[in-house]
Amino acid sequence: MNSIDIQMVYKGFIKPSVPTPDRLRHYQLSYLDQIAPSTFMPMVLFYKSNLTKQELCNRFKKSLSDVLTLYYPLAGRVKTKLCVDCSDQGGYYFEANVKHKLSDVFENLSSNEVLEKFLPPVAFSDSNGVPLAVQLTFFQCGAMAMSVKLSHEILDGLSFFMFVNAWTAIARGHTHFKPPVLGAAEFFPPKDPSSLPSNPPIVKKVVTDRFYFDAAKVAELINKYSDNTATGVSRPSRFEALSTFIWNRFMVSTQPENLGDDKIYTVRTGVNIRPKMQPPLTENYFGNISVVAVSPVPSLEANHGNYNIASSLRNAVKQINAEFVKQLRNGKTVDALQRMDNGKEIVPFVFTKLSRYPIHELDFGWGSPVYGGSAAFVIKNNVSFIETETRDGIEALVSLSEDEMAKFVADEEMIPIRSVAKRGTLARL
Repeated sequence: MNSIDIQMVYKGFIKPSVPTPDRLRHYQLSYLDQIAPSTFMPMVLFYKSNLTKQELCNRFKKSLSDVLTLYYPLAGRVKTKLCVDCSDQGGYYFEANVKHKLSDVFENLSSNEVLEKFLPPVAFSDSNGVPLAVQLTFFQCGAMAMSVKLSHEILDGLSFFMFVNAWTAIARGHTHFKPPVLGAAEFFPPKDPSSLPSNPPIVKKVVTDRFYFDAAKVAELINKYSDNTATGVSRPSRFEALSTFIWNRFMVSTQPENLGDDKIYTVRTGVNIRPKMQPPLTENYFGNISVVAVSPVPSLEANHGNYNIASSLRNAVKQINAEFVKQLRNGKTVDALQRMDNGKEIVPFVFTKLSRYPIHELDFGWGSPVYGGSAAFVIKNNVSFIETETRDGIEALVSLSEDEMAKFVADEEMIPIRSVAKRGTLARL
């Protein structure tokens, strides 16, 4: 299936349906935009529809053009981490055909390589500042894949889904949604680009695998870590329990027994700071208005074979409070507020809770997706959790270096979870 043949049939640009006024042509990036990873955030959705290919394309393009009048920076060009030239040049638009049935793809979703083939063929490094790329791919069976890439330099996860939700609403002919509020640079003024920290290195040989946790497994892990008082958490959330389990298996399967004291292992997760502002910002404020909560793992000594991070994750999130945001607004950098290296190498592991976003409700007017997922970032040590359509199971996308993934998937506790990823997906067809 890795030889899947996708034939590109069209490449162009989609521009806003109404020209952006001259007074809005210069969109200032905020400090939090400036320190966001220089990468695309990707998503792929698969649909079945009774509409013709032409009807699908027309509705898709028209609704995208209309929503870009509201989200006009996404039709512009990012300039040197300082601003967006809202020139209405448009985002990339691709159409493609694939000589396979949808079921052929679903039988091969354990690895992320197949899913990534449906993404727009634009690398961030070659995008020339274009912050948006979309693609429609049509199957022989009449099904369709819709994929989108959005620049993390302009928006965070909440803004990503705010944009897509508005887009789907417009496609269905709805008008009852909150338009974006732009202007986060007012709260977090940009800094001189030369003073910004370097972005995490993009590791080319990153492998992403998918692991499916059904409702029974999720409940089992919650109970497991509830019983273990060493976590310091009486009853972990689904996110905390699954993160603890994956971190545990990563450490057991990939790290040497004698870890030494020359490294600091940290767990991280994104925190929306809109509600932590004084006064709070509404959820429709657009941009990167989030920070990454960071916590060192208190002890790497095994406790009956478990490395516990539930309390570390919870405490890290608690540290992103109103006082933290106040200092950030007063000019402190994120690095200064979270410094902990003491000259040692930092080993980060990032957990992202995409399960809070209703991917399976993204209806453009031809029905909900039969499957939706995030194609992972090309950054190692990254885990994204996505809620299944029934909302009782969770799918985890785990990205590791090639050699560590080989050890991770061979772990005795990960093998059965990886093997049911395919079955869990097929069950939703």
